[in-house]
Amino acid sequence: MDVVLTGVQPDEIALNPAEAGAAGDSRIAASVEALFREHYGRIAGMLTRLTGDRAHSEEIASDVFHKLSQRPALLESREDLTAWIYRVATNAGFDALRTNRPYRDAWPLQQTLTYIQERAGMEFDQSIVTAFMAMIDKWESQVSPIPADPSSSLAQAS
Repeated sequence: MDVVLTGVQPDEIALNPAEAGAAGDSRIAASVEALFREHYGRIAGMLTRLTGDRAHSEEIASDVFHKLSQRPALLESREDLTAWIYRVATNAGFDALRTNRPYRDAWPLQQTLTYIQERAGMEFDQSIVTAFMAMIDKWESQVSPIPADPSSSLAQAS
């Protein structure tokens, strides 16, 4: 069964074939395209459930694969790129919830974390949520805590 993807297509995010002169570039483009075809639909769906906005989710998912295409060493050095892709996508979705958008205000930190945790094992893969929460805990222990109100950090910065 062929999966028809709407929105972004692999050739829009992969390396430009005209620029893929070296065999390595061709392999990178082929690897990114294969990963895109395998995971894009699920990533976009997960991000849609997270953000509530399909168009924005497709944009975030495309950015994840674009980041991957810009990091050829990652393609060669990582055994499990699926986990990396989902973690980067989850982080990007988290950032989207914590950032003001024209159609909604940013969510406070606790609301965002509660939303993700309440849906673990149902809408979000439990292992990804667990890893994400561990990353948040580790990050907060190493740097100043994430501001509870994202607009307060913007006001202090200006």
